[in-house]
Amino acid sequence: MFAALLAALGLAGCGSSGDSGRGAGGLIGQGPGGSSSTVRAPVLSMSGPATGSPGVDLPGFRVQISLEERTAAEGLGVSLTATNGTVSIVERGVTRPGLGDGFTDAFGRLNFVFTPDPAVTTNSTGVITATITDPRYLDVCFDDLDAVCEGSLAVSIRQDDFRFTAPVFGTAVTVGAPNAQRLQLTWRNANGQPIVNPNGGNPCVDLETRFSGAGAAPAGLIISGDSTPRAQRRRIQLNSAGNFVQTVEVFSDLSGFLEIDARENRTCGAEPSGELIATTGVQFIDEFCERSADGRDCVDLRLPLALTVMPDATEQPSVELTMEVRNNAFQPINGAQVLFRILSPSVTRPNERVFPGGGTTDANGLARSRYFAPNVTTESLVDIEACVRASGSGDESGQVCRRRQLTLKPSTTPTPAPTTTP
Repeated sequence: MFAALLAALGLAGCGSSGDSGRGAGGLIGQGPGGSSSTVRAPVLSMSGPATGSPGVDLPGFRVQISLEERTAAEGLGVSLTATNGTVSIVERGVTRPGLGDGFTDAFGRLNFVFTPDPAVTTNSTGVITATITDPRYLDVCFDDLDAVCEGSLAVSIRQDDFRFTAPVFGTAVTVGAPNAQRLQLTWRNANGQPIVNPNGGNPCVDLETRFSGAGAAPAGLIISGDSTPRAQRRRIQLNSAGNFVQTVEVFSDLSGFLEIDARENRTCGAEPSGELIATTGVQFIDEFCERSADGRDCVDLRLPLALTVMPDATEQPSVELTMEVRNNAFQPINGAQVLFRILSPSVTRPNERVFPGGGTTDANGLARSRYFAPNVTTESLVDIEACVRASGSGDESGQVCRRRQLTLKPSTTPTPAPTTTP
């Protein structure tokens, strides 16, 4: 679809995560909010489970698009296609079967489900491709060396139904061993029967975890309530139904993302056997606070005190908004979701906006957005708010907000009059 759009415009090729045949350049055009501003280079990435089975829905896939300084790219049009299966985007928690075109949310994300084709009868590979089709970004995708406007993700389709049934990839969980997330897995053959160990009894799987986030956090697997040793690798036997025979959980003591792989081990041998791999992932989020144990603000919104607005400027005047989120020990929280908005004036003026409307804190505990100012002829005030919501909180009762005031000042320098050519 993207190639067709480019062809229609007389262009060719757009950068992808696997092929970067792009030139350099920078363009002025319609920005995300509709006003004249520099279109910043988007960077598209994809994540999700690595294996699936014919006809079985695989949730937990995500397209993430960010702009410079790791700000989220909100409201970008994205097209999804797949081989050996179909994709269905997820809008506000509702799966839209067969719908492959959508828009990124306030955090620059588009979630979707992949369903391998039930007609697949041999081990195969499904390739999911995501392409930015937003017309505002076609030029910058072609010209900017830093733009990544297309990506792909391969999913191994195996006749065995070998997958995590819980949690869904990307589930948010509060940090700490007491909040450990239970893992559930199923392993059955193409006829729906549990797998048998060739040496008798039931097979095993080898589990391995990988952590990335704020510091080197103690993280790992808990088997039947025993977290000693808190290992990154464990071998677990399955029962006659093809599920874990013991309770298996994962935890992290600091915020970050923990990815879990399960590899087939039919004979329960010293090393995994075969090529079946199931993957899931948990986003651990620390408990943020109003004030740390030593009295410092755990949540802080930072922006300049004033902004001088130049009328008819090539780039719309703007300031960066930075929300810092820390825990009770004043350590940065990774993966917390922050929403930015304008509080007053209650009715925004033409071209006035906060973009993006959401941000996710990085390993330094920082989430970023920008405020874009309208033209003003007199000094005026703008109140801006940023709120961070606790993991699992579905309403405003579980959030902490910070408000700051920005003064907009009209420029005292007159706009130069156009020069006439004699």
